[in-house]
Amino acid sequence: MVANLGPNWFSTVMGTGVVGGAAAGLPVAVPGLRVFATVVWGLASVLLVALVAAWAVHWLRHPAAARRHASNPVMAQSFGAVAMAVMTVGAGTVLLGGPVLGVGTAVTLSSVLWGVGTAIGLVTAVWIPYRMITEHEIGADGVFGGWLMPVVPPMVSAADGALLLRTWTRARAGRRCCWPATRCSG
Repeated sequence: MVANLGPNWFSTVMGTGVVGGAAAGLPVAVPGLRVFATVVWGLASVLLVALVAAWAVHWLRHPAAARRHASNPVMAQSFGAVAMAVMTVGAGTVLLGGPVLGVGTAVTLSSVLWGVGTAIGLVTAVWIPYRMITEHEIGADGVFGGWLMPVVPPMVSAADGALLLRTWTRARAGRRCCWPATRCSG
């Protein structure tokens, strides 16, 4: 089942998480929308945990296949989806996770996911284009929109970082949100 599990599967987490986050950010009051957003974020979170576990098994049991994915000029683009999936779930955690996990836990977990996603994103933003330039000969007919996948994560990181910064700033002002790994008061 995990023999050919590629990084492209993380796009499912990314897309699901975006739906939850977007629903949470809509400027309209629709009955049930917050519950819907929270359920979709929860689904994205479960998908992320399951995919990370399955992908770890894939890399441990099928390292040759995993390396082939990284060497394939089309499949390699999807490594950017890994970072964006992690950061999308992280953004949903700070937006929707407070009532489920507790505000402090949600902010801390979101901060950790942001840091992990940012690190993965910076690696993919450099590594994948570098490999494309140095190891592959790609003609004009091989160009496609997927080439943006490995370079978009730093932009997602900036957006999620701004969301977290707003949360951390409120904490500093003594409001309900709090700094990662600290207790809240007020």
